[in-house]
Amino acid sequence: MNSNKYSWWGSPRKITNVIRDRKISWLELFSDLVFIIAIHYLISGLSEEINLINFVRFILMFLLVFDIWNTFAIYFDLHGNTSIRTTSFTLLMVLGVALLSSSILSFYKGNYFPFIIIYMLIAVLIFYLWIRVVYFDSAHMLTTRPYLIQLVFQFIFLIFVLVSKGTFLQTLLLLPVVISKGSSLITEHRNFDIEFKNRKIPFEVSSSLQERYGTFTMIILGESMATLVENLNGHYVLNSVMEFILLSINVIGIFWLYYALIDTVHVKGHNYIKLALFRGTHVSFLLVLSLETFFLVNLFEVDKLWLRSGFMASLFATISLIFILKRFSKTTLQQNRNFFIGAGGFLVLFLFVSFRPLVLLTISDLYMIYLVIRRERASYLQGIALAK
Repeated sequence: MNSNKYSWWGSPRKITNVIRDRKISWLELFSDLVFIIAIHYLISGLSEEINLINFVRFILMFLLVFDIWNTFAIYFDLHGNTSIRTTSFTLLMVLGVALLSSSILSFYKGNYFPFIIIYMLIAVLIFYLWIRVVYFDSAHMLTTRPYLIQLVFQFIFLIFVLVSKGTFLQTLLLLPVVISKGSSLITEHRNFDIEFKNRKIPFEVSSSLQERYGTFTMIILGESMATLVENLNGHYVLNSVMEFILLSINVIGIFWLYYALIDTVHVKGHNYIKLALFRGTHVSFLLVLSLETFFLVNLFEVDKLWLRSGFMASLFATISLIFILKRFSKTTLQQNRNFFIGAGGFLVLFLFVSFRPLVLLTISDLYMIYLVIRRERASYLQGIALAK
């Protein structure tokens, strides 16, 4: 298709041109950095005024922001290359997300207009990118057409959000947009099955895409540590220092469990549904990890029962989802037992939510350390078995 005409600018890589053992590029790593700003404002904005509507706003904004990251991560994984075209559009996305991040605090205050306008501009960019994909690879239209139709449907609802009066109605109109984005891969799995089988594309999540999910997880964990350090600054009393250490151990424990378990996961199946479910589970994990970060940093400053309960609930969900993610790989009886031990243990820990934070955090940290030791022991024994 007039490839010479576009040679200086570049064209999207065809989905059949799978790059084996591809490592994430410096461009991808740089584009991920802008989401640090978004995550920071999402958590700090919710912390400024904690109420039910702001929790709903947090979830909606997080899922919309993450959808931008996820779309570009998948696009780069399937169609990205080192061309000027890919670099230019990625940097344009970085600029867009930076602008979007600046409107998050206004969104929390009920002014949705700046956030929605900037988000719509990014949506136009995404629409253009996928239109060009099928221009250069018409066989990819089977799976791309329904996605493009959904983008148009979402765009119309975003226009309704802009012209509607009252934050309650605007929030309500955002729900179908978020639901549509979250369900797009699941609802399209049969089309992906047909295309992947016809074009002999393997049903697997690439190692580079898993690395990108790991990078996003690192962004959230980094926000946890940065906010804890910021809150400790100037409060060098024994109680504050002890809470800082215990909460930091919690962050380190999640880091250790996630990367120890996920590093060994290779998602491969006979159809697309397994891939879509893995991505959906990862989205849920990142959402509850962000909520756990919110409760964690606020528990450092305020001792309230609902904060302790929220912290334990989000921590329970985070650990459970880590074990569920692990189950997308081949499981053993030992791994199944670890999952039930992890879930059951945290249910028991809920008995301690009425205790003071130092007691609650000490008990939860000891349990986290137990899970880490159990995981490392299982890995060690598996290594010995393989050596034999």
